Amino acid sequence: NRSSDLVDISMTTTSIRSTLQADVFSPDRERLVGLVLVTTGGGRKKKQQYLCATVSSEQTQQAFIHKVKKPSEKEPYKKKTSWKLQDLREVDGRDPNPNNCDFDLRFEKVFRWSADQASEKKAFVVCLWKLCHKLLGKGKKPEFVNVNKHKLEEQLRTFDPSRFGNTSAPAAVEEAYQELTPKEEADLERILTTCNSSIGNAEAFTDTLMEQLDSLDMVNRMTILNSEKEVDALLKTMDDALSELNKVDHEMETYDCLLQEVRDAVEEMDDKDKQLRIEDENYKRLLEEVESLVEKLDIGLEAEELLRHGDLSHRGSLEKCTEAALKLQRSRKERLSPGMAMLAAVKQQKQ
Repeated sequence: NRSSDLVDISMTTTSIRSTLQADVFSPDRERLVGLVLVTTGGGRKKKQQYLCATVSSEQTQQAFIHKVKKPSEKEPYKKKTSWKLQDLREVDGRDPNPNNCDFDLRFEKVFRWSADQASEKKAFVVCLWKLCHKLLGKGKKPEFVNVNKHKLEEQLRTFDPSRFGNTSAPAAVEEAYQELTPKEEADLERILTTCNSSIGNAEAFTDTLMEQLDSLDMVNRMTILNSEKEVDALLKTMDDALSELNKVDHEMETYDCLLQEVRDAVEEMDDKDKQLRIEDENYKRLLEEVESLVEKLDIGLEAEELLRHGDLSHRGSLEKCTEAALKLQRSRKERLSPGMAMLAAVKQQKQ
C-alpha cells in the first residue's frame, strides 16, 4: 500500500544518500544535492555508477558534478572523476520522450549516460538546471537541448526538495544497541519469575517466550490497523507541507531572477562608467596636445600684423619686423609628431 511504498523508498534513498554524504562528500565539505544511478558501455562491459551534483559548504558556493563508484564490494564509494559546474557546456536529453533514460553531458568532450530510471534522469536534469540558474551568471549557463523547457519549469515547481535539495547526513542515527526501558525490564523479570521452575528446561522456556511474542505481535497488528487513519492524516499533512515548500521555493526562484537582473544592470552600469572614464582621460590628453601645438605654432597677433603691414623704412619698425620674422621661423621649425604634422589645420598654419 501507499504507506509501505513510501517507507521502502525512503529507507533506500536515505541509506544511499547517507553513505555517500558521510563517506565521500562530508570530508571535502560538500553537500550532496543531486543523485542519479547511471550506466555506461554495453554488453558485458556495462558499468553502474552514480552521478552526483554537490555544492561546497564555503561562503562562496561552488557546484560540482562527480562520478562515484565502488572499486569492489568490500571497498567504500570513491570519486573517480570530478567536473566544475561552470565547465558544463551542454545538457542533452537526446530524446524528448519522457520514458527515455539516456542523456549527454558535454564538458571539454561529450559523456554519454543512461539513467536507471527515467524519473531519476528528469530529477537530475532539473537539479542541474536549478544549480545553473542559481550559481552561474549571465552568459555562463550551459545549453539544455532535447528537453521541454516548459516541462522543466513544471518539474521545478513540483520538485521535491527533500529528495534532491537537502541531502545532508541525518541529524541522528539509531544506535545498534538500545538500553531496556524500565517497563521492558519489569516484563522480562516477570517472565523469568514465571518460568523459574523450568528455567533449566530450554524448550519450555522457549515456548513461553514464543507465546508472549505471539501475543505482542497480535497487539501490534491491531494497533497498526487501528492507526491507519492516523497514517493517512500524517501523509496528507506531509503532502500539504511539501506543497507549501514548493510555493516558497518558487518565490525564491522569482527573487533570484530579480536579483540576477539587478546584477546584470549593475555590471552594465560599471562597464559604461569605465568607458566614460576612458573618454574623459582621452579628452584631457587631446586638449593638452592641442594646447601644446597652438603654443608652438602661434606667433601672436602683433607679430602677424607687423609681418603683413610692417613699415620697413624706419629702423624701430624694422627691428620689430625682424623679431616677428624670427618668431615665425622658429614656429615653422618646431618638430611635431607625425600625426600632428598631418593635421589639416597645421598644414594651413604653415602655409
